[in-house]
Amino acid sequence: MKSNKKVIWLIIACAFIGFGIGNLMLAPAIHNSDYYYFNSGVRALYRFAAVMGPMALVLGCMCFLIYFVMRKRSNQVDTLKRDTTNTSMVHCPQCGLVITNDDATCPNCGADLHRKSGIDVRSAIAYAEHNGTRTVIGIPFQNDMVAVQNDFQDYLIKQGFTQTSYENGEVLWEKQIALGAASYFIKYDFIEGNILLSGFIKEYGTEMNLEGFVDVTSKKIVTRHLQCLKEIAMKHSS
Repeated sequence: MKSNKKVIWLIIACAFIGFGIGNLMLAPAIHNSDYYYFNSGVRALYRFAAVMGPMALVLGCMCFLIYFVMRKRSNQVDTLKRDTTNTSMVHCPQCGLVITNDDATCPNCGADLHRKSGIDVRSAIAYAEHNGTRTVIGIPFQNDMVAVQNDFQDYLIKQGFTQTSYENGEVLWEKQIALGAASYFIKYDFIEGNILLSGFIKEYGTEMNLEGFVDVTSKKIVTRHLQCLKEIAMKHSS
């Protein structure tokens, strides 16, 4: 769906630019024709082409800019997720080996890897994304959760975040901006040997993930905070 949106903006940009170039080429041809001075309809067509050509080019460039920003934001979020999120990863409950595929048993000790009593990481990430309104990354983590949680809290407090009770009692870290009209939100969870980091912005009651063109500056800031939290978690993992 996200890729489709970028493609749609690119198609619209190309259509506007093509339409604009065509009209800019058509306008002088009409003006130099023999019918220009004798036919009011031809003169009207000339005025249309002369006006719409530059307008279409400007609109095309704006649409291309939106496409470029959306693509860049998507690449930045993909980079943030790279080498961390692995929905197939599970730790063997018996020997602790990290399994990064969909094997049903541990290749080291033969223990059953089915998550019969736990929460499936795939489902946890899908649920945490809230139908795509949040950006979520999963970081494999098997060390002291208390230590990394304390470092997360220290970082968020220093950056001006406060812990708040969100809808339905969900505990999030919030930083209000724009006189309270908008907020940055960050959440962390520990599930199945993974840390789930969630980030999104909320403006006038609407949640938005960290991709897309709208309020790209705020999205870049929250992405940077997720990157810093990711680095804290990776430091504890090493």
